[in-house]
Amino acid sequence: KMTPEQLKGIKAYINVDMVGTKNPNILVADVDKSSLKDLEAQFKSAGLSESDYKPMIDGLKSLPSHPEDTTLEEHLKSFFKAKNLTIKEDITTLTASDTAPFLGKVPVTSIILFNEQERPGANDGEIILDFAPCYHQACDSKDLVDPKSMIMALEAIQHLLKVTNTQ
Repeated sequence: KMTPEQLKGIKAYINVDMVGTKNPNILVADVDKSSLKDLEAQFKSAGLSESDYKPMIDGLKSLPSHPEDTTLEEHLKSFFKAKNLTIKEDITTLTASDTAPFLGKVPVTSIILFNEQERPGANDGEIILDFAPCYHQACDSKDLVDPKSMIMALEAIQHLLKVTNTQ
């Protein structure tokens, strides 16, 4: 746990995850919570009853925020837009154990590069969605790291550092 004095020394918490993923989709933390309607629609279309998903939606709505969170999100979105790259905003990234402790205390954002792939599950007809091939598995290796993906993430981080240092 950090003291208020220690937190004052942090300009922003930037969570960067899976930056070497090949052929990545780009996920940005949805700190303005604009993706909640889409998430709720996904739950409804999956046939879940409101009583099943409403507690999660309400929990996500109540996540603490910092006044500068949205500024970081907008800077990231404009960075990727300038490169003609599509992003997906996702509020659930804010619940990650490495991000959650900073919510509401310092400006927070996340960049996650992933490549979802389906694979058959253990039961007939079961499909498992992997966030990235071999992620946290024995088959992971340096051969799966994409230097272009890492450079893109580094440029995004440099952009955020530049704008946070001028604020």
